Amino acid sequence: MKKIILISLLLLICFQPCFSRSKIKLGIDVLLDENYKPIENKNIALLSNFAGRSSDGILTAELLSKAKNFKLKMILSPEHGFFTTMPAGQSISDTIIDGIPIVSLYGKNREPNKDLLNNIDVIVVDIQDVGVRSYTYISTLFNTMKFAAENDIKVIVLDRPNPLNGIIVDGNVIEPEWFSFVGIIPISYIHGCTIGELALMINSENWLSKEKILKCDLEIIRMVGWKREMAWEDTGLDWYPTSPHIPTVNAARGMAVFGAFGELGITSLGIGTTTPFQIIGHKTFDFFYDNHISDTFEYCSFSTSPMIFRPFYGKYKDENINGLFCNFHFDVDCKPYQDGINFFLNLRNIYPDLFNEFLYRPEQIKMFKKVTGTDRIFKIVFNNSENNITESITNDLYKFIILRNNYLLY
Repeated sequence: MKKIILISLLLLICFQPCFSRSKIKLGIDVLLDENYKPIENKNIALLSNFAGRSSDGILTAELLSKAKNFKLKMILSPEHGFFTTMPAGQSISDTIIDGIPIVSLYGKNREPNKDLLNNIDVIVVDIQDVGVRSYTYISTLFNTMKFAAENDIKVIVLDRPNPLNGIIVDGNVIEPEWFSFVGIIPISYIHGCTIGELALMINSENWLSKEKILKCDLEIIRMVGWKREMAWEDTGLDWYPTSPHIPTVNAARGMAVFGAFGELGITSLGIGTTTPFQIIGHKTFDFFYDNHISDTFEYCSFSTSPMIFRPFYGKYKDENINGLFCNFHFDVDCKPYQDGINFFLNLRNIYPDLFNEFLYRPEQIKMFKKVTGTDRIFKIVFNNSENNITESITNDLYKFIILRNNYLLY
């Protein structure tokens, strides 16, 4: 009898249905639960890519292409292309997959084309942001919403988690003279919002036009079960690469800390290794042989360990380089952006020769200022302009936090 019971239990374990590990429902899951009612009988364009998936890991593009109660007419893709494989800044051409046109919004056009979308009723957005202002998915969302507002097309945003969590807000707000495609709206560098909350903010604050009131018909399909304090690991979701150098959620965390400095190339940031944005290295570093130095680089949002690494491509290709490996631990009280700047200020104290601005090309310096949204931080790091460092790093942050509170959905 005991043997029969044991065999029965084993059979129950082996043949019970497989459920998603996710603890939350994403916007796409909620839309699916509603049998796509908000887009029933509509012609749809989908703004998404390889990372736009249900909590079960099924591509949103695949789900929408197989549904019968509406028509997916085209897919719009942001920087890095639909499969998220193209390097940053590389222009992407239109293509076709399974008979569905994929229209690039990072090629000859960075906003939808009116002629191509003349029969579209709704633009559905399912895009995984990384929580950092300079990541251009926000700019593509902005341009898509502006186009939709000007052409009377509804926008439905399927909400997704902020992988850095929804509480950390850090960094200066971009100054108007530095608006660009790597900073298109006046938010802090680490904004602490979901993509749906950003869309609400853009629409309600009338950021779509400086000349007139311009709003799109916007609907946010909220997640169920997501809490602002959740780290990505708490959601139970798998991470899918959002771009070649954000293959993991730790790479997104590293970008939040160090990403702006990648524009200057002061050090290697691990680009060309299997752990991009998680390594800091330079030919002149000797951390591996001097633990006392590496011990000085411990911050709230990350800790470091000396290492030697060898990039396959990029800065220091095929060279053994001394550096620091970063382990990230973003709790709700840490300030990753400030930690990153303080890291480089600390580095300057040890290796001042790296911080001669004449070592860097004017276009590198300009891009650094665009990404940071100000020229103040460059002056702090390179010109020893250290009066009120914290004030410069967090310029207008508290005003943004107050504004942001009006648009939090969770």
